[in-house]
Amino acid sequence: MVAITNEVGIFRIIVTRILKRSKVIAVASACLCISSVTLHGFILFDNIVNEDPRATLVNSSNTFLAQQFSTVDAVTLTSLTLPLSEPNAAGSFSIDIYDHDPTALNQVGQTIGAPGSSIATIFSGSGSSAGLTTSLSNISFGSLSVTLDAEKLYWVVLQGNTDSYTWGITADLSGSGDGFQLQRNFFPATSTVPLWSSTLTTPQRMTLTAEVVPEPSTYALFVLGLTSIVICHRRRQCKAAYLARF
Repeated sequence: MVAITNEVGIFRIIVTRILKRSKVIAVASACLCISSVTLHGFILFDNIVNEDPRATLVNSSNTFLAQQFSTVDAVTLTSLTLPLSEPNAAGSFSIDIYDHDPTALNQVGQTIGAPGSSIATIFSGSGSSAGLTTSLSNISFGSLSVTLDAEKLYWVVLQGNTDSYTWGITADLSGSGDGFQLQRNFFPATSTVPLWSSTLTTPQRMTLTAEVVPEPSTYALFVLGLTSIVICHRRRQCKAAYLARF
């Protein structure tokens, strides 16, 4: 009877340890899963699928093209795709992310809101190095790491530095993504001061992808999960080494 009681007690101890270890592993896995889900990428702005052969022209005479987008959460931009062409194939251009100036005026003195100051340069160089041709085609700029604040308006701004370039537009006003906006602005060559013109009927076409900037709690979950798994692994190694001695 004593032997049976001892065997039952040992069995209970083994089962309890297995359950405890399983709980730790389950909690660790859950923490890692939650943190990985929080860090997933998503489409912030997309209307590039609205095929349209038309495009607007920007040249080196102080002209700019700009498309507005917005943020809900704090995000890090990861890629930008634009339909671009270089009719003359002989110059350079730049693409920047601008913050929003709500006090900007248009050419007749109306307050319309427009690009303010550049906060990040996405690309600056020749059209050939970016893969542009004389025909409109989708050009992607990846591996970006531009962090933007939550609940703000921003702009993608194209400037031709030494040649003319075109950026595709569309009359289709549909789009997807939390940051989708219709307003596009252009700064015409006739202006001697930065007075933007604005339209809501033919937005520029583009796709923006982003990742949500992790909250501190996300990092804490990841560290907790990883630490739990490491501890379990170390315990198993120590137990195996101890049993190997007998």
